[in-house]
Amino acid sequence: MQAYLDGELIGSGPTRTGIISTNVYPLRIGYSHYSSEDGFDGLIDDVKIYDKALLKEEINIDSLNNPIE
Repeated sequence: MQAYLDGELIGSGPTRTGIISTNVYPLRIGYSHYSSEDGFDGLIDDVKIYDKALLKEEINIDSLNNPIE
C-alpha cells in the first residue's frame, strides 16, 4: 500500500490483496474490527477504492482533476 498527498508519495506499508467480502461488518478505513487498538488518529476526508493498482501518473492526473478544497 502507498499513501499519496497531492500526488506525492508520503508513506508505504505492506500490501493486502484479495476480495472485499460481503459480511455484516461495515467497511472501516483507519480502524479494524479485528483489533482492539484505537485506530488512525486523524482525519480521513477523501477515499477512493480501485480494482487495480494505479500508476503514479494516474494518481497525479486524478489529484489534478479532483483537488481537495
